[in-house]
Amino acid sequence: PAAIATESCENYRRCLQSRNLMRYREDFIIDGQRIVTDTTLIPTRDANQSYTRIIGLAQNLTETVIAQEKLEQAVQRAQKASQIKAALLSGLSHDLRTPLHALLGLTELMQKDSAAGANPEFMARLASAANEILLSVGVLLDYSDLVTDDAHRTTDTILLPRILNAVRPQLAVMENKTRRRLDWLLAEGTTEPLQSDSSLFTRLLVHFGSVGLLLFSDAVLPVAITVEQNGSREAGVQICMRGRTNASALSAPADYNEPALFSNLQPQDRNHSSLSVAILHLIIEALGGSVSLEPDADGRAQLLCRLQVGHIHEPASISRSDSRSAAGRSTGLHALVVDDIEVNRIVLARMLEYLDISFDLCSNGSQAVLAVQQRPYDIILMDLHMPVMDGTRAASQILTECESTPVPIVAMSADTTRQTREQSLAAGFQDFITKPFDLGALQKVLADHTGYTLE
Repeated sequence: PAAIATESCENYRRCLQSRNLMRYREDFIIDGQRIVTDTTLIPTRDANQSYTRIIGLAQNLTETVIAQEKLEQAVQRAQKASQIKAALLSGLSHDLRTPLHALLGLTELMQKDSAAGANPEFMARLASAANEILLSVGVLLDYSDLVTDDAHRTTDTILLPRILNAVRPQLAVMENKTRRRLDWLLAEGTTEPLQSDSSLFTRLLVHFGSVGLLLFSDAVLPVAITVEQNGSREAGVQICMRGRTNASALSAPADYNEPALFSNLQPQDRNHSSLSVAILHLIIEALGGSVSLEPDADGRAQLLCRLQVGHIHEPASISRSDSRSAAGRSTGLHALVVDDIEVNRIVLARMLEYLDISFDLCSNGSQAVLAVQQRPYDIILMDLHMPVMDGTRAASQILTECESTPVPIVAMSADTTRQTREQSLAAGFQDFITKPFDLGALQKVLADHTGYTLE
């Protein structure tokens, strides 16, 4: 290119004038390709002892420079991750020990005073402490999963109203903790089916909401979700939360990685925020979107997230086993619970009793195979890791034997990694539910795969 040739000629001229060795590096683009060179110019004399000639040595450093830049970026990411982990560990003790103290104390009181268990306020505090522990562990596992998981993104159908139903209970703990409430607003067109990674999208909304609850001070925070179709197969999703926050935190251009942004928070909340922000960035990066904090002139600010998703014109179909429309025994629903941990079987049994759904209990996969041979079930809730026969092998045998009348089998596991979920679905499980789960999550699974109707 002419510009590079002109600059080279100027370097030659300066080298001859100075009569000194000259060394420089050039970084330029030719035909869309980056080229980095290290050039050395040595002035030499002619027969008349005049400096009229130059010996030039050029070395192509493109691959070396690019590799070095990638290494430096990797080091920066590692340092950033180390800082986040250090902040996490400094706050993790408080986040776990405080609710654990409440759990142990309340449990001891229940053991000594049987009337305490009948006190609604007492039980509510017990549940709140357990949910706080679950929240902290969930945030930690989300971060670990995102920074270590090399699995490719999956694309499936997402329905925003359904995802919000799953997100709201997860954010209820943060809402209670901050004494603020999120008001989700779905604009017209958001009820249509879209295509994205449903797992990542759900976690995006959870951490977007968590960051907003800690960042803003308003009692009620509106969260508007809009979908704009960009083409026949693509749509843009925008998630916006607006509120009032610490004015000093917004005096400079917002940088999500700056602790000053959360200077108005308690130390334990600040650590939780930093991790949620890191997770939010990782999810946004994986989904190919962007997130920003944009201050207004009136001391308010908006937390804004934008990303592209696939758009489906046809309405999504929801799989149902039949046309039943009422819940419980009136529909004849019968479930099989398979789990080797007794307390897990007891909890699920009580949940199903509450929902008026009959059930059978098994402690391993071999018992489950025998149970299915004796009677039909509307749904099977199967733990993955069990002695004698694990859940995956049991599900494979059951699906083979019930090929003519397939039964939905839902995997249950405390393993939250994406790899485990994907392997379970590939093995034939119709769904995957992460332990611990609450009554709402169980109801959703039943609604998705049987005739159970959410009330």
